[in-house]
Amino acid sequence: MLRRALLSFPLGATAALAPGSGLRVGVEDHEDFLPYSDYHRRTYRGLIRDLLDAFGEQQRLSMHYVVLPIKRRNALFVQGELDLMVPDHPQWAPEVKGKLPVAYTPVIEFTDGAVVMPQRLGQGLAKVRRLGIQNGFTPFPFKPWIDRGQVMVEESGRPFGLLEKLRSGHIDAAYLNVRV
Repeated sequence: MLRRALLSFPLGATAALAPGSGLRVGVEDHEDFLPYSDYHRRTYRGLIRDLLDAFGEQQRLSMHYVVLPIKRRNALFVQGELDLMVPDHPQWAPEVKGKLPVAYTPVIEFTDGAVVMPQRLGQGLAKVRRLGIQNGFTPFPFKPWIDRGQVMVEESGRPFGLLEKLRSGHIDAAYLNVRV
């Protein structure tokens, strides 16, 4: 099962900023999430940073990256401690954002999907009982089964950790971005 969506940046906050000012950008602390991002040895890099740096240069804004776990980043954004949080999508963490007015700018198309071992190919969703996801991610296509208790979710901090759990049989499928 693959799910395509646009990765969005909430960039509405930049309209009132003067050239030369800076933005506090909340980003995720994931290692090995390339090409999108990677946080390793206190260095944040990847496509998301490249895009934001180019935007900042074009608009004469400095970007101050604040690397955080997803849930903490979301909370700080809602509390007004961050000017932007990336990546984000209107469907992600609606319970945290509540009625906060957030403007989104679609930037990157991405595809998430359930990765299974070759012997499970073609067996369908009914055979998935244990689904691995990356910390803070929401596997929207599986939500009805998760809500009914038919699929249990196991989180992992790294995509490669999910693949290891899949290979060893600890999970039936890993919900991942297929480009990572």
